[in-house]
Amino acid sequence: MAQSVSMPSLVQQHNHQQQQRLLEHPALPHDAPEGSGGDGGSRKEESNKGLKGVYGNALDFNRYHARCCCIALAPHDGNLLATSWGTDIHVLDLRQLPTFPTGPRHAAPPAAGKFAYSVDRLHTDEITALQFVGGHQLCSAGEDLMVNFVDLREAEDDMLLAATRCGEVANRMHYFEDCQGVGIVGSCENAYWFPTADVTTQLEDKIERPDFSSYMVDWFQLPGAAAAPYLMRGVRDDDGNAGVLEVLHYGTKETAVLPSVNVHREMTRVVMGIAADKLVTASEDGVVAFWQVGGDGVHAAGPVTTSDGPEMTSRDGGQQSKRLRF
Repeated sequence: MAQSVSMPSLVQQHNHQQQQRLLEHPALPHDAPEGSGGDGGSRKEESNKGLKGVYGNALDFNRYHARCCCIALAPHDGNLLATSWGTDIHVLDLRQLPTFPTGPRHAAPPAAGKFAYSVDRLHTDEITALQFVGGHQLCSAGEDLMVNFVDLREAEDDMLLAATRCGEVANRMHYFEDCQGVGIVGSCENAYWFPTADVTTQLEDKIERPDFSSYMVDWFQLPGAAAAPYLMRGVRDDDGNAGVLEVLHYGTKETAVLPSVNVHREMTRVVMGIAADKLVTASEDGVVAFWQVGGDGVHAAGPVTTSDGPEMTSRDGGQQSKRLRF
């Protein structure tokens, strides 16, 4: 079980840090003109602090001197776009994007856009993964080893719903609405499942890799099939040669082994369900493979070698791989 952190202490710490920043660098009003006289111009130049209220052009993040590591699009209507910049999260309303002038380049600056939401210093280190959970909740993970859930509809003092220290950096994160959960794969090759029906209960589940030769590929679903999260994991030897791939049905804990030895020679890094009975895997050797799944078992439908162009015959000379049920 991942380590849970006291919610009141985290909220108090976040509020104290926010107050200190505002005392040291007061925010400008939204309509403060660029380069205005007095303190306004100098404060505008200090907007790389990521303070609320210092927006200017909402799409120009050069002032933050931070890197955009991940983005997330709100499900259903797709009107909100969340972006992580360093330790901050900024959410844009895509219906109110800035307008850019036509004509000669740099003829006039674009009209200013507005953030729908801005959450400053949610993490103490760079954010590495971000996902919407429903329409107005966000799940974020960072290099500070924290996984945070926030509700954008709440006031700043109440928006932090849950905070968990998982012990590793989140490399991949997915939200599965039908399964009511967030799946994470970490940098130490462990996987995590966070139920989202009530994130405040903090009932996260850690799925550890069984040994050092194992690694986690990713979480996935089979669209059109019964709602269930799957977790794919693989094995490799000391020389980096890949072995079989294993699929775990998270709900039933049943597993099945994909006959991937003759398909993927190096580590598999991508898995994606594309239909109720089909999934795709991709490995570091440049091979993309399609797999048939369902009641009649699992078999390789034929890999596509990306480096040599499409080849719909498998590496074993076109022989159908062994069928396995799950």
